[in-house]
Amino acid sequence: GLLGPPRTSFTGWRSRIAPVALAATLTLIVGGAFLYRMTQVSTRVMAAELTADHMKCFLVNAVLGTAHSPGAVESALASGFGWQAHLPERPEDAGLELVGARPCVYGVGKVAHIMYRHNGRPVSVFMLPRTQRPEELLGVLGHEAAIWSQGDRTFVVIARKSRADLDRIASYIHAGLR
Repeated sequence: GLLGPPRTSFTGWRSRIAPVALAATLTLIVGGAFLYRMTQVSTRVMAAELTADHMKCFLVNAVLGTAHSPGAVESALASGFGWQAHLPERPEDAGLELVGARPCVYGVGKVAHIMYRHNGRPVSVFMLPRTQRPEELLGVLGHEAAIWSQGDRTFVVIARKSRADLDRIASYIHAGLR
């Protein structure tokens, strides 16, 4: 009429939005379950998810200016993952500089994320507990990912580097990370 559209009561609005909210919630649950399953089955999906974390964590680090000592990183890995890790000694010999570490949430749980810079460019080392993957080197989201398992842990090194450079970095980390 002349006074504009009829007013909708709060209760009427809620009754129309509730099915949409329920559908969105169900979509998130089903999508999360699908991603969880795909991450377990597909090494490429796992690498893509970790590459996204790599980019996010370095962006956050640029804002926060995180810088951890090797001792602090090793202590965090022991307390957060029960992993008595020893970082590679003399990373500067391989052109690496330790930035820090943080736990990251990933499709199948919490993973350790150790951040380095190689000649100024971000390099991530992820440790996934209680999982094994075949050794592989693959490209994903403009980055290269080197993957290997040791015992019941899978390691993934990610960087925007050539395959040859990433292979050298991963070999150094693989040999030195205990």
